[in-house]
This record gives sequence, C-alpha cells and structure tokens, in this order.
Amino acid sequence: MRSTFKVLFYVNGSKEKNGIVPIMGRLTINGSVAQFSCKRTIPKELWDVKGNRAKGKSKESRDINLALDKPMAIYSDSLAIVYLLYCLSGFSVSLPDYLLYKARIGL
Repeated sequence: MRSTFKVLFYVNGSKEKNGIVPIMGRLTINGSVAQFSCKRTIPKELWDVKGNRAKGKSKESRDINLALDKPMAIYSDSLAIVYLLYCLSGFSVSLPDYLLYKARIGL
C-alpha cells in the first residue's frame, strides 16, 4: 500500500473582510484531510493561488512566506523521520497518527 503525505496552504475567500483573507492549511495523509488556520492574514491580491504563498518581494510577502516555511521545516523534518520509519517498518501512517505525534511533541 502506498502512503501519501501533503501540506497545502490556501486563503479562505469566503472570510474576506476589506480585501484581507485568512491563510489556511490543509494536511492530507493517505486521503484523510485536516484543515487548520495559520493564524495569519494577507491582502487577497498578494496571494499566489498556484504557488500557495505570497506574491512579490515586499516585506509583508517575505514575512508571510517565512512564517509559512518555518513550521513546514519543523513539521517536515520531524514528520519525515516518523513517516520514513513507519513506511520502512511496513506500517501505514494515518491522520490520527500524525495528530497524536503532533500532540506528543507539543506542536
């Protein structure tokens, strides 16, 4: 059985206020989906839908992209190790496994 792991960032256009939208995240593990708020907002015109990040090189864009990259590095590094160990051991990784791991390490 093939295991999959993916994180995607997007903006929630339905919660737009004065051109500002919240940045959300979607975590998918083996088809199970969990969505979460990134606790950040961005002007709608600064969001790159295809790139899943802020457009341009303004300070605001750089700050937002850095904020999105930083937890991704933490999650990706720590989860990649757990994910690899599970896969090499023949186990399947599920979303509840991820959430339990996240709670245990305090992320």
